[in-house]
Amino acid sequence: MAGFIEDLKEKLPKILEQVLRWVTPLEKKVMPKLTTGLLPEIPLRMSEKGLELLTQWEGFKTKRYKDSAGLWTIGVGHQLTRSERSSGKILIKGEAVRYLNGLTHQQVIDLLSQDVGPVELVVRTHTKDLTQNQFDSLVSFTFNVGNRAFEKSTLLKKVQAGAFQEVPAQFRRWVYSGGRKVKGLVNRRENEIKLWNGII
Repeated sequence: MAGFIEDLKEKLPKILEQVLRWVTPLEKKVMPKLTTGLLPEIPLRMSEKGLELLTQWEGFKTKRYKDSAGLWTIGVGHQLTRSERSSGKILIKGEAVRYLNGLTHQQVIDLLSQDVGPVELVVRTHTKDLTQNQFDSLVSFTFNVGNRAFEKSTLLKKVQAGAFQEVPAQFRRWVYSGGRKVKGLVNRRENEIKLWNGII
């Protein structure tokens, strides 16, 4: 019996994490109260809606292409590393996958999940007390500009200071590539602001 209880304690957080991807914001507020003292706090993950919006804004490409900065990219905003460019392979779910002839739909989805994980961790590490929409908007932003840029940004300082009303203005500063304003980035930042404010 003791072994069963220990096994249950180990599995419940993972089960609850999956459930929380589908419940409403109200339920998310209630559920932690019901489980206080029983389970460890479940970290925020990008929601299904957030992932759908990120895919929409980044684009879903099964074959490699050059992005607005001229960098080789594939999938959902995955910039190919030097090693990936030279080898012609990407490590997806522990398997070296050849991408020169394109990736499958599922491989693109798996690659996105793989790429988003470290970004979620960076945002969680440097923030607290965010709504799901706010968290999703910051993950989208960081996915686009990079972890280091996010960590050094005034935007993050505003979030950490609780100056949430000043965050939209900070989003709007990040619309340049190669020293020029890019309409696609302007549109993306406005959408991320809407997500931050819970409008979409």
